[in-house]
Amino acid sequence: MSKSRLGFNFRGFILAIIQKIQGILAKCENKMKRNDVIVLLLLVLTSFAQRTGAQELMFRGGHSHNDYHQQHPLTDALKNGMVSVEADVFLVGNNILVGHSESELTDDRTLENLYLQPLWKKLKKERRKFSPIILLVDIKTNGAPTYEQLKKVLAPYQAMLTHFERGKIQKKAITVILSGNRPIEQLRKESDRYAFVDGRIPDISRNEPTSLCPLISDNWNRYFSWRGKGPISTKEQSKLCELVDSCHQQGKMVRFWGMPADPTLSVRYWNLLRKVGVDLIGCDCPSCYKEYLEKQARF
Repeated sequence: MSKSRLGFNFRGFILAIIQKIQGILAKCENKMKRNDVIVLLLLVLTSFAQRTGAQELMFRGGHSHNDYHQQHPLTDALKNGMVSVEADVFLVGNNILVGHSESELTDDRTLENLYLQPLWKKLKKERRKFSPIILLVDIKTNGAPTYEQLKKVLAPYQAMLTHFERGKIQKKAITVILSGNRPIEQLRKESDRYAFVDGRIPDISRNEPTSLCPLISDNWNRYFSWRGKGPISTKEQSKLCELVDSCHQQGKMVRFWGMPADPTLSVRYWNLLRKVGVDLIGCDCPSCYKEYLEKQARF
């Protein structure tokens, strides 16, 4: 079982505990009592391991916002340790094209050419070294038909994609999460799929299952008035902490957009978001975020 980017394998941890307990209880003199205790512990801990399985979709680190604008899309993000990359997509005919607006679209800049094929090739070469990442697909056109075509595009790459089937998640190297015009109800009805949904802050109160919605993302400026100048107010920081805690209690990750693109201004946001435990930290310059982390590690 693959580890999350937090470096923790929940099921492996639970199985290790089970083995340890079995070793201890093997010394019990009362065989019947020993067996009863083992069975009870196995049931409890196995149940816990299964319930924490959804948490294996937890990632923490840099998110390459509008990654396709980088000089080397995907490559720069991976080189600088990003755990998530974002691609805005449009359905044009039968093609899933990548770009921020229709004026940027070209026939050769498809989701497959920029991301799926390079990831497939990289995994074949570096399977044991590759760290799992999120591919955040931000749908700009109508959600339902775009998703139907996206499923066809994803089909040849299913071996590397995180899979939801019969109520269980099988984590793979690439987890596809749909943002933007999200066909939520369409995915909710599917018992077998290779994509998940990027939720919004109002979705927290609905407590959507993490097998459908493992991530909550929203516009920072819609919920907070702090713009990076001076300290954030106690009231707003408390509000932020409560929001993050609520997501984590549900086993969901947290991300915000709407931050300044200028790295010198972004640092103040990065400091705050990391402090309160926001999982995916958006950046428009992956190398800048890597340098920032390296500086933080030296202090």
